[in-house]
Amino acid sequence: GAQGDDGLNIKHAKFGIRQTTFRNNRSDGFDGDWVQGTISNSVFQNNGGDGVDISGADIVIDRGQFINMGDKGISVGEKSEAVIVNSTLTGSKIGIAVKDLSSAKVHSGSFYGNGTAVSAYRKKPMFGGARAEITGALFWRNKANFNVDVESQVALKGAGLSQWQDQQRISVDDLRIGNIADQYSYSTIDGLRFNGATESPFRAGPKTELRATSGIKLPDLSRFP
Repeated sequence: GAQGDDGLNIKHAKFGIRQTTFRNNRSDGFDGDWVQGTISNSVFQNNGGDGVDISGADIVIDRGQFINMGDKGISVGEKSEAVIVNSTLTGSKIGIAVKDLSSAKVHSGSFYGNGTAVSAYRKKPMFGGARAEITGALFWRNKANFNVDVESQVALKGAGLSQWQDQQRISVDDLRIGNIADQYSYSTIDGLRFNGATESPFRAGPKTELRATSGIKLPDLSRFP
């Protein structure tokens, strides 16, 4: 319920945030400039601005829930690098925005009911475009899944969608296309839950190499819906 610019703002620091809730702040939940660290098992809900807003940063987000942000669930800007693992982004104006020479790698997770799920673009003239790599994520009931400007790129691998039409500056590999509403249910308590049959295109994600990022193990998505 902070009424200042941000719930928490740190600069030029290393950090670790675990099992923390950022809720009902007037602007951003967490704002980090020139920082390095991890956010794990935390909730960002009903913040007026962004859930997480970073600039010139290097962060890992693991098991994050981003619910009903007034602007972006996660904003990755100004030459930042973000790895986002097993996280859900629901009901925000933009799920993830990647901009201004930044890079975001999304490993599993879901985008549900956002205005735009993923946006990649140049915002400030002194920077260039941005890149997002998304592996094994589910896109469901967003008004738009992607918005990519002429200087940016998005790469999808093993993503699940209800339908797909080729788009410029978006590369695809091993997409899973089907009626998501027949295979999944959603609630604010349980999030997205797989209810599909063994023959569902969403029964497993793509084969991914097991490795660790900043101490967080990335799962082999071929073992999970």
